[in-house]
Amino acid sequence: MLLEGHLHLVLASLLGSIFVNLLFILGLSILSAGFKHREQIYNQKATQIPVFFMTTGVLTLLIPVRQY
Repeated sequence: MLLEGHLHLVLASLLGSIFVNLLFILGLSILSAGFKHREQIYNQKATQIPVFFMTTGVLTLLIPVRQY
C-alpha cells in the first residue's frame, strides 16, 4: 500500500493500532490489578517516561513525509 501512494492510510492504520493496543492493555492491566489489590497507588514519576515515549512516537507519525 505504501508503494501505491497510500501514505495517509498507512499512517492512520499504524496510529489507530497503537492507540487501541495502549488503551486495551492499560485497561486490562488496571482491571486485573483491581481483582488482586483493592486499592491501587499511582506513581506519577514512573509514568512520565512511557508517556514521553508515546508522545514522541505519535508526533513522529503525524509529521508529514515528503514524497518524491
